[in-house]
Amino acid sequence: SLAMASSKSALIQSLDHARQKGALQDAGLHGRLGDLGYIDPKYDIAVSTACSALDYLVTDTTSGAEKCVKFLRDRKLGRATFAILEKFKHLETQMKKPIKTPGNVPRLFDLIQPTNEMYKSAFYFALRDTLVVDTLDDATRIAYNGNKCEWRVVTLKGQLIDKAGTMSGGGKRVRKGGMLLSGQKSRLGGGGSGMPIADVSMPKEETEKLEQSIIKSSQELKLTREEKKELKSCQAKLEKQVENKQNELEKKTLMVQSLEQQHVQIQERIKIYEPKCKLSVEDSKKLKILRQNAKEHEKLLEAAKQKAKKLENVCEDVQQQIMNAGGEPLRNQKAKVEEATKTCEQASKELSKAKLACKGLLKKVEKARNAFEEANEELKQLERKKVELEESFKIIEDGALEVIQALEKVKALEKDMSSKVSDMKKVYTQMRTEQNKFDKELIDVENEIDICCDDLAKAEERVSTWTKKELENKKTISH
Repeated sequence: SLAMASSKSALIQSLDHARQKGALQDAGLHGRLGDLGYIDPKYDIAVSTACSALDYLVTDTTSGAEKCVKFLRDRKLGRATFAILEKFKHLETQMKKPIKTPGNVPRLFDLIQPTNEMYKSAFYFALRDTLVVDTLDDATRIAYNGNKCEWRVVTLKGQLIDKAGTMSGGGKRVRKGGMLLSGQKSRLGGGGSGMPIADVSMPKEETEKLEQSIIKSSQELKLTREEKKELKSCQAKLEKQVENKQNELEKKTLMVQSLEQQHVQIQERIKIYEPKCKLSVEDSKKLKILRQNAKEHEKLLEAAKQKAKKLENVCEDVQQQIMNAGGEPLRNQKAKVEEATKTCEQASKELSKAKLACKGLLKKVEKARNAFEEANEELKQLERKKVELEESFKIIEDGALEVIQALEKVKALEKDMSSKVSDMKKVYTQMRTEQNKFDKELIDVENEIDICCDDLAKAEERVSTWTKKELENKKTISH
């Protein structure tokens, strides 16, 4: 705005006056960097665009810069950026080294003729190895080595390719007048305000138009900055979404790999446990023999029981005969009794033997039963194990089916995520392109505002000069 231009002019005038006759005589203030060197008018636009530090104020030391800052703060004149010569001594060796440039194109630094050799390091700090070429095609060819941007290059029309690969400048309105041109008188000196003094005044109508143009440009700049802020916010969100989707895709990929490994392990376990579910040939033969032994022992036990029953019947008959005996018949029966007794004893012995044999058979039967029960229990355990293995096999099959289904879902999701990531990258690329476009427009608007501010300041200086001359003329006429 007009107020900003006036403030800038007042700041430069106050510093220049204090440097010559006031509080800053010992501050080592040399003036604005752009006023401390000359360049061919051919490179005016290029250097004004590529060197934003031309508006820095140059001092010898840090303490001198601090004095200037305090001077501005105490008088509420505004802010200024300072280039301190003592901080640039480390650049002197580097700037004197010979440098080989692509196609031997010149550096802007080498085209500047400083008013004093001490300012060379400040100009090198501001420009470094920035190259200058005629056209944008030349700039693109020289700046890039493959896909990598290796040189900072500016064209004569103010189109700038930075090392980051971004492009700016150009347009209808370009930045110029940033530093002195060859043959132009220095803007510094006794009583100078740091601004050039013209010999003609600017009409009031033109000044008003210029102010309106600055106001309009400021409004456009504000809107552009707001749009740029929104685009950056949108870009940050998209980048975050892309990052989240990529992380999610990596997790799903790891999950798929894990499920595939589980599937392989499950198949191997099936191969191991499947043979164990079947009885071996040896176990089947053993079980058959135990069952046959049990049947034979049961038959022997039954035969011993029948024999014991017959002997008991004989004993009962003999006792009955004794009870019915008497007289001669008794004697006749005595022999029979003795014979029967012998038979009984023999039967008793046989019964004892049978009982012993029966006990032995019972023990064998018990052993056979125990063996049978053990075999039966072992068979049940094998059957239970078989059921468990079948259930485990079923679970494994279900798990394998779930793994396959999950794998198919993850593959489908991966395909969908890849498509979404691709779409987001396209949106991001489009947003990036739009941002670069807005950045270029923003620089154009800022350039226009700077030019308008410079024109307005010049107009003020012209008005001020002619006002002073008019006052002097009036005083001369009155005398």
